[in-house]
Amino acid sequence: MSVDPVQEKFFNVRAAIPDAVDVLTTWRQRSDAYKLRSPRAQLDLAYGESAGQTLDYYPANETGGPLMMFIHGGYWQTLDKADSGFIAGAMVDAGVNVAVVNYDLCPHVNLSTIVEQMQSALQWLRSHAEDLGADPTRLFVSGHSAGGHLTGMLMATAAPNVIRGGLAVSGLFDLRALVNTTINDKVGLTMETAFDLSPMLMKPVDHAPVILAVGGKESQGFHDQSIRFGVQWRNAGARAELVSIAGCDHLRAIEALTEPDSNLFARTMCMISGD
Repeated sequence: MSVDPVQEKFFNVRAAIPDAVDVLTTWRQRSDAYKLRSPRAQLDLAYGESAGQTLDYYPANETGGPLMMFIHGGYWQTLDKADSGFIAGAMVDAGVNVAVVNYDLCPHVNLSTIVEQMQSALQWLRSHAEDLGADPTRLFVSGHSAGGHLTGMLMATAAPNVIRGGLAVSGLFDLRALVNTTINDKVGLTMETAFDLSPMLMKPVDHAPVILAVGGKESQGFHDQSIRFGVQWRNAGARAELVSIAGCDHLRAIEALTEPDSNLFARTMCMISGD
């Protein structure tokens, strides 16, 4: 495989962020600390049969509130829900139940399997929402980076009226851009499978709103992905809102979701409340 230098520069996040390892280490530390502060959390709930099909559930204080499914990034080949538990804190405090989901990683499984696992996780959460103390009619999906891609795939493939809204931070929606990059070494996309697994090339199942957020310091590649996806979704009749997260690179962009005074958090809560 030949590497396209332009796409490699756009999407090789680790190369673009010198302190990426430190950032990810901090995420795990913050997540471990949040678990200790969350005695009511239900950890490692199985939504499927494989080892990767588990989720951590962080309940809000009041029962019957909305439920946010959060999908971690890592280009479908690294990271874990244990790195992302800290994402739940501000939303839980605001009355939103949060499920941080895992999936099996490439190359152990292919990307089509990961999409199927996320569909299973969504169905499991809807079926078990009432038992978990959440409202199954107010189910939202969100994700960062590769998790943003999986958010888009769910919004393009779920049954109508299951997902009330989506949030994709630094998402990837046209996977053809990754085929000729080193990112694809473990993912194994061809142009054909990239086409089939690109929500950019699909239509929303209904008119549920989606927020597309990108860090101000991210590459033009990530900005273009969200801009084009937003146009596609709006042309299909759905609501798509672009949010720029000032001063943030690809990794730090998702951290804005943990800050109650950030624009990203405010826009997310407006979507959840239906404003």
